Amino acid sequence: MLDIQADLSITVDGEPVSVRSEGDALVASFQSVRKALQVLRTLPFPDGAGRRATLRTAAGSVRLSGVDVLVRVGRRTVARAGPAAVPNWLARLLRLGDVEVYAGQVVLAALGR
Repeated sequence: MLDIQADLSITVDGEPVSVRSEGDALVASFQSVRKALQVLRTLPFPDGAGRRATLRTAAGSVRLSGVDVLVRVGRRTVARAGPAAVPNWLARLLRLGDVEVYAGQVVLAALGR
């Protein structure tokens, strides 16, 4: 099992992203759903690999590492990847692989609540 300590603030195309360790998980925090999607769209992907295929591979690697990665928008956890994630209907619909997406939390975060 990995022991990760993280406290990182980065900017991706002008959008702040915070990555922190929280217990046994890494937490990536974004200001809004729109900004999280904007950052996702700007990430570099290997030549010839599609965004979804790369995300599925990354989610599988996170699961094997034994570390959960939480995605937060504001104070809401909108997704989880890793061994505690239970891939659900929304993750399957979006073809995200071993990711659990919390639809209700995404909606509330998008509404700024």
